[in-house]
Amino acid sequence: MNTAHTRVSRFGDDSREDVPRLMQAAAAVVNPSLFEGWSTSVEEAKSLAVPMVLSDLRVHREQTDDCGVFFDPYQPESLVGALREAWGRYSPGPRIDLEARAQLLNVESRIRFANRFAQLASKPWSASIGDRVVPRDEDPFRGTRSAGGCQQPRSH
Repeated sequence: MNTAHTRVSRFGDDSREDVPRLMQAAAAVVNPSLFEGWSTSVEEAKSLAVPMVLSDLRVHREQTDDCGVFFDPYQPESLVGALREAWGRYSPGPRIDLEARAQLLNVESRIRFANRFAQLASKPWSASIGDRVVPRDEDPFRGTRSAGGCQQPRSH
């Protein structure tokens, strides 16, 4: 019988050393947060090229460059739909070729971020800059983060 119960596993008591192996074998990682800072689980999934099912939070979209399946965290049926979509789109891992590409993109992203940071840090600053209000959508680091490469849908 191919039910959600046979296809979904919850892990939480596993040792930290087991997490990468479990993520590599997963069809997708689910992060159903109502609030998130900069999510470590999203970064881990990106570095392993594991597809993600994420609550539709601005930080999740920013962190993944909109690469993932998103759901409304206040609507359980939205999560159900996102899980169905992910299950139809992604195959269980491992994804060795995609993982290698994601790790390369991660290194390139860190280099771009460091270069942009150095560029910003080298600019002369004046007191008037401190009075300037920066719009939320103005991100000096835009384009320096990597989504780790979105996994293409599996062919049926």
